[in-house]
Amino acid sequence: MVADRQPAVNTPARQNLQKVLAGCFRSRSSKQEGMTMDMRERMRYYGVSQEALADRCGVTRCYIGLIVAGKRRLTERIAAALDDLCREAAAQRVADAEERVAALLAEDAAGGGDGGD
Repeated sequence: MVADRQPAVNTPARQNLQKVLAGCFRSRSSKQEGMTMDMRERMRYYGVSQEALADRCGVTRCYIGLIVAGKRRLTERIAAALDDLCREAAAQRVADAEERVAALLAEDAAGGGDGGD
């Protein structure tokens, strides 16, 4: 099943992520702790569950929990999967907002837009 995956696009954001991750693999330091804190905050902000991330990466939810707890290192593969999930969640939020705006505009147009006077 791994052979079916598309190769990752080498975007500037992904290159930046690779540089950041390269520093995390040198030693267990405050950088690694910072990465796991950022990971936890991003997951919470975008509503990405440990289970969804684990499914995307092909690992167990418990393993993701160990990374979030700082007991395992955040790998480039898992960081890239989190990045993808967050991007998808952000795109969905934008689509939902656009739908709500369109509905409000349609409702306003149907009401004649007279301002309620």
